[in-house]
This record gives sequence, C-alpha cells and structure tokens, in this order.
Amino acid sequence: MFTSDFDVIKEVEDAGAKGVLHTYNSYQSNPFIKIAKNILSETKMKHMVAVRPYTISPQYLCTINDTFSEFYTKGNPIQINFITGWIKENEQDAGGILGSINDFSQSQERSQYLIDYVEMLESLDRKIPDYYVSVTNEFTFELAKKYNSKIIIDQSHFQSNKFDLSDKRVMVVVHANTKDGSLKDYQEIKNIIIQLEDAGIDEAIFPSGGQDLERHIVGFIRSFNMNEL
Repeated sequence: MFTSDFDVIKEVEDAGAKGVLHTYNSYQSNPFIKIAKNILSETKMKHMVAVRPYTISPQYLCTINDTFSEFYTKGNPIQINFITGWIKENEQDAGGILGSINDFSQSQERSQYLIDYVEMLESLDRKIPDYYVSVTNEFTFELAKKYNSKIIIDQSHFQSNKFDLSDKRVMVVVHANTKDGSLKDYQEIKNIIIQLEDAGIDEAIFPSGGQDLERHIVGFIRSFNMNEL
C-alpha cells in the first residue's frame, strides 16, 4: 500500500500486509529517517521507498542501505522502487532538481538517466539495495530484464499483456477505485488478485488517495487475509 503515515502502516501491518511504499515528493520529510525512527528492529514489514534517480547518487543510496543493514540484523527492511519521475503540481514552484536531468526533462531523457543510474549502481563494488524498477515503457522494461528482473507495473499494462513477464519478479499496481473515483467492492478487487495469482504473480500494491480509499484498502487486506471474502 502507498503510505508514509505510520498510524496507517501499523493498521495495514496488523491487517496482514507485508510491506508499504513510501512515495517521493520534494516537499515531504525524508522517508528513510522516518522509517528508522518509527520501526522496530524485529520488524518483518518491508518499507519500499520510491526514488527518482536524479535526486540521490547511487553511492549515497548504498550508504543508506548499509546503515539499515547494520541496524536490522534480522534482515534489511528497506527496498527501493526506481521511478523515472514526474513533477507534481505542488512541486512546480521549486523549479525541478538542479542538473542536466530534472523533473522537467522529457520522459525518454528521464528513462535514459534511470538506465545509466542502475548500470552505475550495479557496477559498484559493494552491496546494493534490493530494488524494483517501475516499468512504464520498453526502455525501463529492458533495463529490469537485464539486471534483477524485479518489476512494478500498472494493472493496465498487466491486463493488456504489454510486457513479457515470464521469469520475472512482478508487483502489480492494483487500483481499488474506478476512474471516476468510486470504490470497487471487495469481490471485484479479489477477482483481480485471483487473476494475478493464476498468472503466477503473488505481489500486489495499492495506491492510496485520501482517507476513504485508505480505509477501504486496509479493510480489504484484512478481510482477504482472514479468508472472509
């Protein structure tokens, strides 16, 4: 589930979720520091952090990962979700990140930066973070396929068979609401999960978007894991 709210994270963990995704916004507090402050050393939850590659160096990202590995001897709770990035409306006044590639760069330029970034990361002579690549086009798909084959794709790409997902570790973004904003009923969401399971995919992640949707997702996860559906 997409959230950085640790009250919600506690609820979703109690409901049986295995992890959460902390999204990136240049106006939010540092997710790595919040995670270190709020979780216990024996946690089993994974905390995935979305990273726009042009905002943090591969070396510094590895340093953060090393630090969490030292703190959590039962297993590093951190995962990374590499995204090509896009500028959000509330970030436009900031003017983007300084550098040759920033929030205002074209999609293909940002995709190429992601490719170069992961290639540098993989070349470092040190332990690198466990990461997934958000696949939105052929460039990022080929990148993921070249390295660890861990992919996050939108439900629409999965349903249209846009990419060959065989022999890949895939997490599908499942939308618990419709395009007009209404909430899908639990049976409809469960049917999507069954479709994923039938395709050999056992990881789904839910975008949030307001308190009502968050409550709906938490309720679904709880009901699903308790076999109430």
